[in-house]
This record gives sequence, structure tokens and C-alpha cells, in this order.
Amino acid sequence: MRDLRIDLLRGYALLSILVNHAQQLAGMYYFAPTIKHLFPGFSDSAEMFVFLSGLSSGLAYGRRFQSDPVNSMHKILNRIGALYVMHLLSIAVIVVLYGLFFHNPFPSLPVGDLESLLVSPRAWLGVLLLQIQPNYTNILPLYMVLLALTPLALLLLQNRPGLALLGSALVYLGFALADRLEPDVVPSPLNRWSFYPGCWQFLFFLGLWFGQQKAHGRWNNWKPPGFLTLIAWIVISASVGLRLLIWRSGDYSLLDWIPWNRKQTMEPTLVIHFLSLMILILRYSSPASDWLQGRIAGLFIAVGQKSLECFVVGTVLSFLAAFAALSDHSRVLHVILNIASVIAVTLMAHLLARHARNVAVSR
Repeated sequence: MRDLRIDLLRGYALLSILVNHAQQLAGMYYFAPTIKHLFPGFSDSAEMFVFLSGLSSGLAYGRRFQSDPVNSMHKILNRIGALYVMHLLSIAVIVVLYGLFFHNPFPSLPVGDLESLLVSPRAWLGVLLLQIQPNYTNILPLYMVLLALTPLALLLLQNRPGLALLGSALVYLGFALADRLEPDVVPSPLNRWSFYPGCWQFLFFLGLWFGQQKAHGRWNNWKPPGFLTLIAWIVISASVGLRLLIWRSGDYSLLDWIPWNRKQTMEPTLVIHFLSLMILILRYSSPASDWLQGRIAGLFIAVGQKSLECFVVGTVLSFLAAFAALSDHSRVLHVILNIASVIAVTLMAHLLARHARNVAVSR
């Protein structure tokens, strides 16, 4: 039985990323029912997307890799190739949009040097080599790196799961600590690795292990025990309270009191918050929940099942919404385009799903 919670959460995370990126790119902020606003804290849609990507990979390749490793590696390489092509295509479209909307002087955006990609063909070599990754486009390169490591990770998880997870955790903590002690260890997030693979691999491989277990029929109906649920409630409640206090007071210096909360290296505060959120989701839902069959849930499930296509189109639409709103200096236009983008991605996902069903029936 397919666990539709995975598809639903991944779809919700993807739509949240679309909305959040459009707001951050334009510097126009308002309430939207995204993970960041409904579950305010330290982690958000990026952590959920990476964890669920690992979980989905574990489900897709976990058992298959054990029985047919060659075919599994071939499928993984094909997936990496598709991610690479879609990544380049999305950047090309974004650069074209940038040139259409803006002319000298180019606006300063929190993206990186889009202007150099527009005027210098030589700069595209850096894009091809993943050395230049405009901000808000670099989750796919992270996914490529993590997928490339997946065969080795699956092999280790099958034979020494405890040792594999411990090694992943130590690598994660090592890079996070090195970034604190020597900032040059991790490159600037503006042009490359907003999500540093050496740290974010831990969350992906944790999801990979969980997906591998589910692929073998384990942990399918696991409910977190009461003491873990209590801890999760305390963490989430404290995080929500702090965020609401910051939003009300406007005093963002309060975040300085929270240690280890850098996004690029996914420091422990973010991991604890995310795992607490997942504990509550597992505690209060099940794969057989009736609401998963409802129409509203179906909207998010369809997006989650077509994650690559929806992520790429959503990324381009988030840039389009930001560019159009900035060029017109219109907050209202930004809201309208953000809503339209969500509707467009959801509709596309349903059309793709219907096409896939029709193809399956014709066979």
C-alpha cells in the first residue's frame, strides 16, 4: 500500500517553496499557508523536501538495490541526468526572464550574479560544472550529489545501518563545526551550495534509511512513543512562541539567543525542530487515514507525485512573479501571480497524472 502521506507532504513542501521563494526574491512578505507560516520555527519546506526525497529514494531503490544493484544504479544515473538537464533548463529560462524584465541598471537581487550569465557566455561554463548556482535554484544540484552517493549509502545501510548513520552524523557535525571555526570551509551561499551537501546529506540519508525500512515492510505503522511526542510538542510550542514573539515585536535579535541555527549547514537547532515536526505527523496520522482520499489532499498528492516537473516549473514561476512585481513595483501583482503560480503547478500535476493513467490503460 502506497503511503500517500509522503506524496502529500512533498507536494505541500514544493508549493511552500514556490511561495516562499517568490516572497524572498521580491522582498515582499505576507501571510501564506506555507510550512513557514503554519508551523513557524527554524526548519521549513527545504528540510522536509530533502528528507522526503531520501525517503522516496529508499522506497524506490531499497529492495531493488539488494536484488539487482546494476539496474538500480542505472536508474539512479538516469534520474541524475534528468535532474541535471532540468536544472540547466530552469536557469536558462530564469536568465532570459531577467533580461526581459530588467535593463541597465540591473536591480540587486538575493540570487547571485544573473547579469554575468546574461552578458557573458563564458560564465555558463561555471553553471555547467555546478560551480555557479544562482540562489533559489540550487536544491537540484544538492539532490544530484545526494543521489550519486545513494548506492554507497544503501550498501552501508543494508549491512551496517547503525555505523552508516553514525558516520553520516559525524560528517554532518564535522562540517557544521568547521564552518563555525573556519568560515571559508563552506563556500558563500550566494552563488553556490545554499544547502551544503556535507551537512544536508545527514537528513537525506536519515530519510533513505527510513524509506529502506518501509520498503522491507518495517515501521509502516510505527507511532512515536509518548515521551518522544511530549518532547516534540515542547520543541514545536517553544519555536512557535519565539517566532510569534519576533513577528510581533520586530526584534530579530532574539534569534541570536538561539544557538546553532544556520540554514546553509543545517545546524542542529533546525534538525531538532524538523524531527519534532515529523514525530507529531507520524503520531497523529496513518497511511490509512480517510482524509488522504479527499479532494484537498489529492491536490497536494498529485504535486508530490510529479515532484521534479512541479519543482522546476514552480521555481521558474517564483522568479517570474518576483520579476514582474519588482518591475511594476506592485505588491498586489505579486500576490496575484503567487496564487496563479500555485494553481498552475497544481493543474499541471493533475494533467500529468491523468496522462500517465491514460498511457497505463492503453498498454
